[in-house]
This record gives sequence, structure tokens and C-alpha cells, in this order.
Amino acid sequence: MEFTEQLSQIFGFFILLSASTVLLVRLASVIIQRRKLRFRYGVEAGVILWFLYHALEPGLQWIDYGHYALDIKNAVAFLWWINLAFVIDTLTSLYLWDGLLSEKGKRRTPKLITGGVTFILYTLAIIIVLHFYYDKPIGALLTASGAVALIVGFSAQSTLKEVFSGVSLNATRAIRMGDFIEVNGTYGEVYDINWRSISIKNPHTDSLYIFPNSTVSSQVILNFSEPTPRFKYYINFTVEPSAPPEKVIRAIESELKYSRYVFRTPKPDFNILGFTEYGLEIRLRFFFDGDDPWWDAQNEVCMAVWGAMKKHGFRLSLKRGQMHSPFEWDELQEKLVQRLSPQYVLNFVKETNLLKDENDSQLALTVDDIMIEDLNPPSCFHHINDNSDFLYIVLEGKVEIYSNEDDVEICVQTCLPGDYFGLREVVENKSHQYYAQAKEYSVVAKVSKDKVNQLIDNNNLNERFKSNIASVDKLRSENKVKELERLIVEQQSHAKYQLSVELRKSIDHLLKKSLLTSIKEHLGFLPSHRRILHAVMAGCALLCKAAAEKESSERNFIISSLNKFDFFKHSDERHGAQILDDYLERLNKDPEIARKHLIDLISKQAKNSKNAHLIAAICWGMVDPKQFDDEAVKLVMKDICDALQIPLDVHSIREKLKSIRLA
Repeated sequence: MEFTEQLSQIFGFFILLSASTVLLVRLASVIIQRRKLRFRYGVEAGVILWFLYHALEPGLQWIDYGHYALDIKNAVAFLWWINLAFVIDTLTSLYLWDGLLSEKGKRRTPKLITGGVTFILYTLAIIIVLHFYYDKPIGALLTASGAVALIVGFSAQSTLKEVFSGVSLNATRAIRMGDFIEVNGTYGEVYDINWRSISIKNPHTDSLYIFPNSTVSSQVILNFSEPTPRFKYYINFTVEPSAPPEKVIRAIESELKYSRYVFRTPKPDFNILGFTEYGLEIRLRFFFDGDDPWWDAQNEVCMAVWGAMKKHGFRLSLKRGQMHSPFEWDELQEKLVQRLSPQYVLNFVKETNLLKDENDSQLALTVDDIMIEDLNPPSCFHHINDNSDFLYIVLEGKVEIYSNEDDVEICVQTCLPGDYFGLREVVENKSHQYYAQAKEYSVVAKVSKDKVNQLIDNNNLNERFKSNIASVDKLRSENKVKELERLIVEQQSHAKYQLSVELRKSIDHLLKKSLLTSIKEHLGFLPSHRRILHAVMAGCALLCKAAAEKESSERNFIISSLNKFDFFKHSDERHGAQILDDYLERLNKDPEIARKHLIDLISKQAKNSKNAHLIAAICWGMVDPKQFDDEAVKLVMKDICDALQIPLDVHSIREKLKSIRLA
């Protein structure tokens, strides 16, 4: 009976202190609405309460109220311990929930964990006060609390398992939103990460797979997006033992020499896996640019293998007896020749601009000696510097003509059925200055050089051919200018993409705050992180103003892009947006003075090479590739880079960021 009464008193006192704690914390939260100030005020309050606790007894005795000293000291001790729990809870919230475990500055930790940690902190503070200041036995209280915790933990076992697996995945950053991964044989883009599950969206089937966190954390994860955004994949094929392996590999390499989707550097590599019951098995591994061109790249590789086999007469190992296909290439060629009979080719050639209205008998003699060739992409009908032995007339498909100047490939002409190429080279007896690549399955008629010269001599076609050559040259020159402009934008887009990838990797490394830095920031000091925020927003405001006609959309684009770079993971998004709006307002009111002030603000980061390159990289990341040649934008970027004392070059900035990250 006595034990029950004592336990009731302890629980009653515990509930009283708990109610007081809730009231005090709620009151402090209402008074101090900005969470970053709570830590500072909490530390100040702790220091004051500590001095008050030690000064109370002599002070009260001096005014003859010493008999109240113990009760008042215990009350102050209670406030001090609750304040300590408040400070630790605030620090945990700022550094852990809204910092390390946040996603792009937004808290993603479930309330089950954040609330549980808060509850434990305040409960421990109350138990310490009960035991050490009010001399209450807490054994029964701890036993009861332990029993309750055990029951709750057992009933929520599966939920807690998923939550703690989620904590592990978020803390290690093994995968992030937007990464392309493969888990347990399922491929897709990471669509969502929360504290119970991970959603993976398969871009090829447009379906969503949801995995519990515990399943993902226990599986081997294949992350295609790390350490570089380029993808690598492979196909296996088997050739008959009669095919020389080295020659097979060389033939396929030649077909992929002008690939459009498969990377040429690093070039595809081949592994001879060994002999099987069907023949020699070869693995072809190739690189390509992310998920979007995956199927295009794989199609291109398969077509290159097929084209190499057909061109050189090699055979893939198949069950030919069951397929009734003793030698498929001869059969395919026979069918092609039958379909494109001499009469068909004659009627087709008569309709072309080059040879229309010509003598049928002469054309018939020419057609009799015409050769038919069909190719799949990325195969080429001729290469640069090849001898000009034929005039090519496109019968089916699409053929693109490319020039190669300083390793820059430019499509200067697209030939459709009825078009021709190679005329200038045949007439002038020169080697080819361009290469002709099948854009899709294409069939061409090849007229020999002798037959072309014979047509010219017998039909006085010299002037017409010269006129056609001149019109083709003019068309190619015009196309080259347009294509160069497009390629410049494409290269700039690629440069920006590479910079964005490096920024995404580097920003954590460059802006990651230590615990000491976070404490200094929340105590009111101005660390480098906040100065970087102001410098970045100053640069963004200048760039935004350079696109004055669409300032509002540029401002939204900047905030969105900074989120994609994970910049706001290390600072407050709303605070950053307020700074940007403030700088834009200043630029609108007094452009000259505001511009000078913002450039001075940026120049203060020039002493720190790491910060300078980070700010320049972020500013470059805000520029639309189509604006790279805009004079106003170029002037702003020049001023920013001059202020930071670094070169105005995207590639050098990216390489410097990479070297800093890897150092």
C-alpha cells in the first residue's frame, strides 16, 4: 500500500513537471518564432540560470530568506535542465532534421522520429530533476516507462524497421532523387524517397515500383548515375567459328566509327567470352549519354553488328537448320536485286532532277551496269578521302552528308529518294571531302565514274552537271552556317549540363557545415556560408536584370535551378529568395549604385578560390545556353568573373571545382 502511494506521488509530480515543461516550451516557441534565434536565446538563458542557481543561496541568506533557498534553487535547476533539453532539441532540429537529413532544404524526417527524440530529451531532463534535486526514487518510474516503450516498440516493429532503414539511406546518400538505379532486377528513375519506401519509375514502361526501405537497404544497388552521368551497357552475340574474331571486332568498330548515340570516346570495347556450343561468344560494351538515348544506342549497336556481318560475309550463330536459312546474306541480296529490277531503277532515275529528259537508250545502257547497295545506320556509303568511284542516287531511305572540320562534324545535306551525292568528286576526279551516312535503312544506286563521264560526253550534260554542282555547294554552305549555330548552342548546353553535374557533386563537399560552424551561425555570427549566399544572390540578381524583358520568369527559374543544384539544402530557400528580391528591387531603383554594390559584394569572395569558383559555377548554371552569346549576359558574367579574379570559361571552372572536390 505504501509503495503504491509512493508511486502515485512520483507519477503525480512527474506529470506536474511534464505539464510545466510543455507550457514553458510552447511559450518559448511562441515568443521566439524564428528557430535560428531559439538556439542563441537558449544558450543565453542557460548561462543566466547557471549564475542564478549559484548566486541564489548567498543572496537569500543575506536578506534573511535562506529557508526558501532550497525550493527556489530546485525550481531554477528544473528550468536549467528543461532549457538544456530545449537547446539540444533546437540544435538537433537545425543540424540534423533540417540539415543533414533534409532534402533540398525541406524536412523529410517523419514526426515519429523527430517527436520521439524530443520526447526522450525532455523526459530525461524531468527524470534527472526528480532524482537529483527532489530526491525521488525513479526505479519504478523507469521500469514502467521501459515496459511502455517495449510494448510500443514491439507493436511498431515493422514501421520502425522501415524508418531506420530510411535514416541509413538518407544519411549515406547512396541514392538521390533523379538517379537511375537498378534494385532487385528493377530499373528506373528514383521518383520519391520517404521514410517508409522508395519509388522507382521505369521510363520505358511508365510504371511505378514501390520498395520498402528495408528491402532496398539489404539489396545490391546498381546506380547508373554515379560516379558519372554517362551510362554503360552491353550486348552479347555469337559468331560462327569460321569468322576470324579480330576481323569481326574491327568490322564492327568501323561501322560504329560515326555513331550518333554510342560514345566514340571512350570507344566501345569488346570481350571474347569464349566458345559455346554455337560458336564464339563476344560481348560488346558501349557508353551513351544517360537514360534518354538508351534504346537508340542499343539499336545502333545491333544495327552496326548486323551491318558488319552482312558487309563482310560473316555469319551469326543461329539454328539455321530449323530456320531453313543456309546462307542469309546471299538470299537477302537476291531479294534486293529482284525487287529493284533494272526497269524499276530506269524509271526511277528518269524522274530525278539530274537525269530527267535524257535519252532512254543511253540511260538504259547506264542502268544495266548500276550497282545496288543497302546499309543500316550508322554505316557509311563512303568516308572522307575515299576515292570517288561512283555517283550515288538514293532509291530508298535517308542519307546524310557530313563534313568534318577541326573534329566538328556538321550535317550539310540530307538526301531523300531521288537525290544524289558524289557528283562533284566524280566529275572533277577528286577524293571525297565529306562522308555519307545512312540515317535510316537506305538503298542507293551506284553509277560508276566511267558511265557518268560517258553520259556527259554523249549527251552534252557538262553545263547541267556544273549547275547542279553549284546549287548543291550553295545548299551545303547555307546548311553549314545553320548547323554551326545549332551545334554551338548544343555544345553550350552540354557544357552547362556537365557543369550542373559537377555542381551537384561538389556543392555538398564545398558547403557542408561542421557542427561548430552551425553553432556559430545560430549564435549570430556571420560565417562564410551566409556570405556565399549573399554573393550568389548578388550574381543571380545581376543576371536576372540582364534579361529585363522577362525578369519575373528568370527569377523563378533561378530559384528552381538553385534547388536542383541542392544549394538550398545548406541554406534557407525563403531567406535566399528574399535576398534576391531585395537586390532586384535595388537594381530597379538605382541600377548604377546597386550594380557597383553587388559587384563589390561578390569581389569579397575572391580571396577564397574555393568559394570564388563555386559562385562563378552557380552563376554560369543560371544562364540559358541560348543566352551564352547575348552581349548583356556576357558582360555580366565577365564582371562577375573579373570580381572573383577567375577566367571567364565554363570548362576551367568545372575542372577547378572537380579538383577541389577530389583533393
